[in-house]
Amino acid sequence: MLWASSTIDEITICFISSQNVTSLSSDEFTLNASDPEFFSTGLRVSSKVRVTRIVSLEQRLIVRRLGELESQQMQQLNATIIQAFQLV
Repeated sequence: MLWASSTIDEITICFISSQNVTSLSSDEFTLNASDPEFFSTGLRVSSKVRVTRIVSLEQRLIVRRLGELESQQMQQLNATIIQAFQLV
């Protein structure tokens, strides 16, 4: 999840895939199963996050929470978003 709004009951999320994890474009980063922070993601296998594939959903559509990103993963997410959307 990228953002949760308390006023309109929506969350914003990025697409995550376990396919072709070793083949990354500039708008993707890996959540590697060998990373010490990986366990907190709730994922079962290494996966990649595609930051340009974003969607907003009503919170009531979310059935359960898998996990969360730790600090290094959040830094990687932020850096990839900045690069992908040329924010600097």
